Parts: sequence; structure tokens; C-alpha cells
Amino acid sequence: MISPCFWLVILMLFAVIFTKKRKLILITSLLFFIFITNGFVVTKLISYYETPLTPISKLENYDIGIILGGAARIVVADTHRLFLGPSGDRITQAIQLYKLGKIKKILFSGGNGNLSGNKTPESVLVRKYLLQIGIPENDLLFEENSKNTYENALFTKEILKKNKLENMNFLLITSSLHMPRSMAIFKKLDYKVTPFSIDQLYDPAYRDFDYYYVPKTENIQIVENILHEIIGYITYKLMGYC
Repeated sequence: MISPCFWLVILMLFAVIFTKKRKLILITSLLFFIFITNGFVVTKLISYYETPLTPISKLENYDIGIILGGAARIVVADTHRLFLGPSGDRITQAIQLYKLGKIKKILFSGGNGNLSGNKTPESVLVRKYLLQIGIPENDLLFEENSKNTYENALFTKEILKKNKLENMNFLLITSSLHMPRSMAIFKKLDYKVTPFSIDQLYDPAYRDFDYYYVPKTENIQIVENILHEIIGYITYKLMGYC
């Protein structure tokens, strides 16, 4: 129901049902469509919510980099290959930080986020990948039971306690849009954690004509992502998770 496309369909149905108000509903639909597809409007909305990027050169050194799941997927027809999704930078930039000595260990937290089904946990796939590219097993930790961000933090803490690593300095690695909710949860659980955002959607660089005036369908997905995070944050706040 948070999908802008869903509400466009609802408005169109209203235009069919309420014929006396059809003109007003159609104008409202058009304005709504322009709003959710305009690059300038959408990126401005993002800029108020995303956690800004931190240059690697300004990072201190951290004991463990915690990567939140949602970065990889598996294709059923070929269970031996890992596919990095739109948030795949969570993994690739964590590897870069490890190679640069900014983090000593990598902890990946991610199980099967589907509400149904019995797919391979994401962390199992990532573990195989990281070992194959030469990351030593002693520098890797994995949490494979979480289904959401709160469980990421909760189950990761159990892993850290089990390995007597709970008092270390942590670098939290996730998407810029996901970071505000993630940081709030991790701080609620008393982590000593610093954010390291990736995959920032807002770009203040100069834009061309298309950016200001031409509707782009990809902006609809961005609006949905913003709504998902804001509603998720509010829900977690009401539940006492953050």
C-alpha cells in the first residue's frame, strides 16, 4: 500500500466511480504523477533523510565492519553464483575497507528476508563468496537467522557476545537511506557504532534538462523506498526497537 503506483490506480478508479468529481480527481492524479516522477523533487526529499557519505580518508580504524543484509541474491536455476543487487556496494566497499586496513574483521548479518519459503540464507552465499576471493576465515563472522533490521542488530549482538567481541569498535555498513533506522536500532541495543553509508541516492551535482522537467519512472521506486524507510522507522519506534 505504500507504493505510489497503488495510489495512482486508486485515483484512476475514483475517477471512474465519482463522475461528478472526475476532473478534480484527474488533475490530482496528474499532479501526483508529476511529483513522484520529477528528479528534482524526489532527490530533494531524499537529501533530508539520507545519512551523508563519509570519505574513506576521514575514517578511523575499526575492529569490525558490520554489513547489513539485502545486498545479494541467488538465482534458483544456478545455486552456485552470487548476484549483487542494487545494494551490492555494502559488500564491495566493505571489502575495500578491509583491504585498506580500516576494518580488521567483517561481520555479515542477513538471513532469509522472505515471509514464506525456505531459501538459502543470504549470509551463506556471501560467506562462500568472501572466502573464494581470499578473505581469511578468521576475519569473517556471519549471522544467518535475521529477517529484518531489528533482528540484524539483535542476533548480531548474540554472535558478538559468543565470540567475546561485544566491546569492540564497530563500523555499520548499509545504504544511506537505510542508515537512520539502522543506527537508531543499533544505538538502542548499546552498540558502539559509527555509520558508513553507501549507495547514496542524492547527488548535489549539476543536472541537465531531463532532471528538472522530464518524468522518470525510476523516481517512483525511489519514492517508494523513502516511504518504506520512514514508515519502518515510525513502526520500529512505536514497537520500542529504536
